[in-house]
Amino acid sequence: MEKDFNIQEYLSLGYIYLLILGILSDSIYYHFLGINILEYSGILDVLISPIALLTVNLAIPITLIFFVGLAYFVTTYVNPRIHQRFRAKRWYRKLYNVEKLDAKYSNATTTNKLVLLLAGFILAFYLGTGIGRGLSQQNKIVTNDIEVDHRILFQDNTEEKVNIVGKNSLYLFYIPEGTTSVIISPIEYNIKKIIKLEEKE
Repeated sequence: MEKDFNIQEYLSLGYIYLLILGILSDSIYYHFLGINILEYSGILDVLISPIALLTVNLAIPITLIFFVGLAYFVTTYVNPRIHQRFRAKRWYRKLYNVEKLDAKYSNATTTNKLVLLLAGFILAFYLGTGIGRGLSQQNKIVTNDIEVDHRILFQDNTEEKVNIVGKNSLYLFYIPEGTTSVIISPIEYNIKKIIKLEEKE
């Protein structure tokens, strides 16, 4: 017999699941840059990794919410109604096991099955994002198609134009102008300011 979890259990398991996916996505992305990100991450970085990914680009959370909502709508409302409408039709009964679908759509464990569906989608989303971002950044490095987007002012008042490829609470990961090497620089007692450059038209 399958167990139905309450909302608190779903939230707890969901956070742990997102935490693992956030770490996995970051690890994949930085692996393409030749960096073991876990060696440069603090506890806070690990805890906020699922949220940090969503803030990289506004399109990411919008896309995630849209497809999760779409999956929920289709699974919860569309499929059961299609089944009810056509279940008595001869062609439908030839294509599908109606009794099995009756049990599926009337069973109280449908929520658990929906959660598994959403978990699979979110897994694909986080893995795809990590791989996509990593491959894109790696390709820019290989083809030397790197555009500086920030200016770093260090504590000794020296400055450098760079392309920032990553950042956490402890380290800044960047590529200096005119190079293709990823530099890992501690933030505390080292970097005074990070200034975003205006985009070129």
